Amino acid sequence: MTRAEFLLAMRVGALAQLVLGCGWLGLSPGVRKESIMTDHDRRNAEAARRLYQREMDVLSPDIVWHVPGHNPVSGTYHGLKEYAEIMTGRMAPLDRRDFDVNHVMVNGEYVVATVHFVGDRRGKHIDMNGAHILRVRDGKIIEGWGFASDQNALDDFFSA
Repeated sequence: MTRAEFLLAMRVGALAQLVLGCGWLGLSPGVRKESIMTDHDRRNAEAARRLYQREMDVLSPDIVWHVPGHNPVSGTYHGLKEYAEIMTGRMAPLDRRDFDVNHVMVNGEYVVATVHFVGDRRGKHIDMNGAHILRVRDGKIIEGWGFASDQNALDDFFSA
């Protein structure tokens, strides 16, 4: 684990503990602790997994999505149209977009997912870890926040 990955893990873990009232579960891929999750928790974790499989029906029509940083994609998007058209349009063109979910943690209506992103855009390459905090209600993602292990690199990538 690099220093940047460690710092990201600590930030996400601390944020999860402060905001969600839960600790860093540290569940590795393939390790299941289903007994600690309620049915409600499992449904919310599944909503997050479906988002990463690009199933748009898991998003609330009134979704609010927060993109950090100082680049053309940064900002807050309100509603499906802004999320699906404006935000993704500002990301374009993506010549490569590989997105892997590493860990999913859940507590009530909040889900934290640590992710790994590899992309190519206008001659720029990015390979980094990040995280999303998702708020889920009635099986729909109603709000999301993004985090990058190297926000300056992500700003440079989307500013190209």
